Amino acid sequence: MLIVDGLSDRYTTVTDRESDWGGTPYAFGSIWNFGGPTPIGANAPDRVEQYPKWRDEDGSSLAGIAAVPEAADNNAPALALLTDLAWTPGTVDLDDWFAAYALSRYGGPDRHAAAAWRTIRDTAYAMSRADSWSREVIVGLGVKFEPCGISVEPGQRLRIRAVDCYRGSPRALALT
Repeated sequence: MLIVDGLSDRYTTVTDRESDWGGTPYAFGSIWNFGGPTPIGANAPDRVEQYPKWRDEDGSSLAGIAAVPEAADNNAPALALLTDLAWTPGTVDLDDWFAAYALSRYGGPDRHAAAAWRTIRDTAYAMSRADSWSREVIVGLGVKFEPCGISVEPGQRLRIRAVDCYRGSPRALALT
């Protein structure tokens, strides 16, 4: 038997899956978009803290990663980070990880992309289990960061001046 735990990063009361599952092998997982909403963001700090801690416990039954989105292609960084955990010995430094993500995504260094992803990392991907489950951070065509602690003046924009190598089209991220 393998338990696919889609709530590893959701509740503050989830602290000991070894006891919860009675030693049954389980996969550390996340459902980041119940019902198919399209917010970006994730409980990234909880993931990078919990996964290696649970994996490295003596006698750990942690046997893998479970990506359980109810809709796909809406939160690439959440999926990439979750799956990278399984291939990363030790712990993941989120600042380094997001810098590497921006470099990989845009095919080379770009200071605007790096600045944008630092802001996104410090807001949408800085949620934790102590926050409500998932804050809606995408509104219309803009990104609303007020719930995450950043106040952006109306009309202020943060541009990514790079080509998205996957889609082959320029992208701009507008903060409204």
